[in-house]
Amino acid sequence: MQAPELPGVVSAYEPRFVEALAYLADSGGSFRFGHPLDAEAVAERRGIQLLTHPIWWSEWPLGSVAERIDSWAARQQHRLRNTLAANIRPYAAHLDAGAGHQL
Repeated sequence: MQAPELPGVVSAYEPRFVEALAYLADSGGSFRFGHPLDAEAVAERRGIQLLTHPIWWSEWPLGSVAERIDSWAARQQHRLRNTLAANIRPYAAHLDAGAGHQL
């Protein structure tokens, strides 16, 4: 992957990171290539680049990838509705009048 040219910005995709360091990630909700602490680079005390996504580790209760994303999306929708209702009176009245919509 070619790193974008952005003056003054360090890209994690620069060759010094992707070629010189072991790349470990939790993409898709799991460490596909094994637990990072079991990585050869860690055992050899070489540098690593560890990419983690908070959604995989901060959702409660922990469930499947789909359940975690659904839980996150529901909370985001709730926050958005609250923000809109706090700033748009007709929308707040609409939510107040609707069954099952709580602020």
